[in-house]
Amino acid sequence: MSELLYLYGELDPRVRPLVFAVRRWAREHGLIEDARPTSFFTNFTLTLLVVFFLQARHKMLPPFAKLVRHARELKGDWIVQMYYYFTTTTT
Repeated sequence: MSELLYLYGELDPRVRPLVFAVRRWAREHGLIEDARPTSFFTNFTLTLLVVFFLQARHKMLPPFAKLVRHARELKGDWIVQMYYYFTTTTT
């Protein structure tokens, strides 16, 4: 999962700053709690929500299914090849 989140962060330079801003905002408003288990949001949950929002609403990131389809076609260092593919083609 961390490789996937890393890839999404690399595909568009706006992703990481937005994720950090949302996490900070949530922490400042008491929506994140460090204790586990929790009924509050976690940083991981917020990151997935931001990624989904950017996929569904703004089409800034490719959907997971498209990443999986392309990964099956690749051989070798798939993370580098996927990064190259999605940064040099239009979705």
